[in-house]
Amino acid sequence: MKTLDFDDVGKMDLLFNCLRETLRMHPPLIMLMRKCRQDLVVQSEEKKTYTVPKGSVVAVSPSVQHRLPHLFPNPNSFDPDRFAPPREEHKPLFAYAPFGGGLHACLGQQFAYVQLKTVLSLVLSKYELTLATPDGEVPLPNYHAMVVGPTAPCTVTYKRRK
Repeated sequence: MKTLDFDDVGKMDLLFNCLRETLRMHPPLIMLMRKCRQDLVVQSEEKKTYTVPKGSVVAVSPSVQHRLPHLFPNPNSFDPDRFAPPREEHKPLFAYAPFGGGLHACLGQQFAYVQLKTVLSLVLSKYELTLATPDGEVPLPNYHAMVVGPTAPCTVTYKRRK
């Protein structure tokens, strides 16, 4: 087996899109908040203009935002191809924000993706994983903490590939 290197990890487009789709459907944070440092004028889709006054706290919820059908058609379906050309549904500014956005986006997101692609590619190349929850479904998200996790254990079984 060839040694896995950084260039190989960078070419894992399907795995990268699967990770992004997973984070779209299950973002780790309930909300992201920022304080307006100056008055902010925004326009709604209905072309109404609003001013958010300086000093206001503004919050967005990736959990809600990532399920908006005008941003992500069929938002409750797992569809990694939504990130691939020519669709690239994540391209509208801040449509996709599991790590925040703009100047205050998580500095570790690129490292997180490299780490996840590396670990998952090695595990998936050696093992077959099967969901082993009692009802065969992924547990519902637990929104009672700032970092979202499952409401129940999400167990898997694994079998070494031949």
